Amino acid sequence: MARQKQWDKYEAAILLDYYLQYLDGKLTREKAIRIVSAKLRKMAETKNICIDEIYRNTNGIAFQMHSMESAYKGFTVMKPATKLFIETVRLLKNDKEQYNKLLKEAREMAEVPPKDSREEHPAIESETKSSVAEFEFAKDTELSKVRNEQGKDAANVVTRSRNTPNGDTFFRWLNEEQGMASSSCRSYVSAINTAERYAIENNFNHCILYTNNYQEAKATADELFGDYYFMECNDQQHNRLRTAINKLLTYIENGGNDIVVQIPSADLASFTEILIERFPKGYRIGSTIELKRFKRYWEELYDVKIDMDDSSVEKNIEHCGIIHEEKIYMPQKMLDENMKEKLFSYINNSFQSGKSVIYYEALFKEFSDDFFGYCMYNASMLHAYLDYMNDGSYFVGKDYILKDASVKVEPYDEIKECLIRQAAPMGYGEIFVALSHISEQKIRNILAQNGEFVSNGRGEYFHIDITTFSDDEMGDITEIIENTIAEKQFISGNELVDSIKKKYPYVIEQNALLSDIGVRNAIRYKLKDKFSFNGNIISSSKKPLSMMGVFADFCRQRASFTLDELKIFKQELGTEIYFDAVYENSLRISKNEFVAKTQASFRLEETDAVIDRFCDVDYIAIRKINQFGLFPDAGFSWNSFLLEHYVAMYSPNYKLLHSNYNEGACVGGIVKKSSGIDTFDELVIDVLARSGLPLQKETALQYLCDEGYMARRNYSGIEQLLIKAKELRNQKGL
Repeated sequence: MARQKQWDKYEAAILLDYYLQYLDGKLTREKAIRIVSAKLRKMAETKNICIDEIYRNTNGIAFQMHSMESAYKGFTVMKPATKLFIETVRLLKNDKEQYNKLLKEAREMAEVPPKDSREEHPAIESETKSSVAEFEFAKDTELSKVRNEQGKDAANVVTRSRNTPNGDTFFRWLNEEQGMASSSCRSYVSAINTAERYAIENNFNHCILYTNNYQEAKATADELFGDYYFMECNDQQHNRLRTAINKLLTYIENGGNDIVVQIPSADLASFTEILIERFPKGYRIGSTIELKRFKRYWEELYDVKIDMDDSSVEKNIEHCGIIHEEKIYMPQKMLDENMKEKLFSYINNSFQSGKSVIYYEALFKEFSDDFFGYCMYNASMLHAYLDYMNDGSYFVGKDYILKDASVKVEPYDEIKECLIRQAAPMGYGEIFVALSHISEQKIRNILAQNGEFVSNGRGEYFHIDITTFSDDEMGDITEIIENTIAEKQFISGNELVDSIKKKYPYVIEQNALLSDIGVRNAIRYKLKDKFSFNGNIISSSKKPLSMMGVFADFCRQRASFTLDELKIFKQELGTEIYFDAVYENSLRISKNEFVAKTQASFRLEETDAVIDRFCDVDYIAIRKINQFGLFPDAGFSWNSFLLEHYVAMYSPNYKLLHSNYNEGACVGGIVKKSSGIDTFDELVIDVLARSGLPLQKETALQYLCDEGYMARRNYSGIEQLLIKAKELRNQKGL
């Protein structure tokens, strides 16, 4: 078996890139995992690393993607984030330029070249960016223009006679003789243009698709189908490229215009009338039941049986309306004239006001209330409707419509321009209104992924370019940080802003629109290469500290301290008390008192024996033990807080399971290590299953609080725990 080497930064960049594509909805998680696996295995091969079927396989990548997800979200999802993945996400958010440089290098290392000098794949790249791919359903004239421009690029490589099949003849054949909708014909021609250009620009042995020579076209097709990156793009486009090429091969093999598919001549108005009146919510293609209904309605309406075979009936039906998810919808039933006029007025006004792109998701959300009661259920359906109704006034893409085919869609640039133009922090709501053509989730993702979009707190963001910090001022701020770190290893963001207010108040005044959080985060962006910024803690980049580390140091440096001192410390840091770090590095002897951990003096066996007297089953709520006369001397008076700490850190036979430590109350369960109950969720399930109470959310939460397992009637995921508690109750007959 090949040895699984440690992940490097290039592999991490590839994994993060495809995780983000999955997050944006561009790929399914499964497809993203498969692509990452293929790329990383190829990357290993180019480095002459011996690999086997296990090396970076899809199972391993799926596992690592959970770790990357944890790094990106900032908390553990299923697998904890590795240090490398955290650093990669941090690079993405704080230094997009360096991240893009790293990603570019990683992509080059993961190339899959069939030849020695395979370059980047501009044809595929442009497929994803140019009007050919983005505007699959452009007007005939625009499509011909695109095709002709591409033909010029390849003029020195391919020469065709006047009778050679081309995009125009292929389009007419698809449309007139194969009976395909114009939008589908344009998509097929676009796909052939892209595929041929890809073959030419990557120096394939065979690079001609538009030709009278079937063998030549077939050889080009075979070479394309054997190319990893081309087929990856084909998969991303739901097999569009391959389907179009196979259709072209059929066209060439049979002499083009000699192929005639007979489409029954019929009065489509008769079909349309039935579809409108009797199938207002759509006609399902391929359904025997739907077909029988249609034929029955025909006979009822026209007093005669329909005179054509079933296949011809369905072919005519398909020509009557909008095809969406295997159903035919009549546009008249999807939206009436008033709603259609309102929709297109909004689109036209948006374009006239300066917008160049409108996303279907945003457009559907804008009209979601208006669409109630109409046959318009989601953004995908709206896409199909706009594609069908397009009269050439705009261009229809996969995720949006465009005012002009030359528009380059970059939501990032629009968000940046919007924030800079505002010259002040903007809340989510304001940004959503200003950029209503972009989906809200897309905006949230872009704001989170780019460090130059700085959080001002309270759901507000601004662009770093609106801040005013001179080089001298940044030097003064750097000096404050360095001096404080030299004195005590770190400085909190709150402390830094307070120091700036005292020493350099004019810095705050010239950035008066920013909150203290905004000032701190702006400084973080500007000094990210000089210091470590971890939450609200600023420390040396060579010795970075976390909030956990800061609280740990606070405890280790003191022989004793109080809860009140901890509260003051947390206020200085602008955070919550990190009790896990406190309990790890001190000993809590009462509600308000902590001492050094070295002062712990427990008689382990005797103490556990006393707990045994109270806990005669697998667990007991910590609150239930309230008599401490039997406990052996521990150097301090026994109480619930000392017991909590003992069970959490010292007991050989018991463990503490709880949601978290609290400032003023001890909650959770003292659980036997031999019980098989390993998590707090498992404890909650068992407690509820044995409670005898109705397993309802509010009742369950109240019971858990009353029994002392929780401090508040709120717990994430309680619904799922109730389902499992019911299953356990049924299994054990409780």
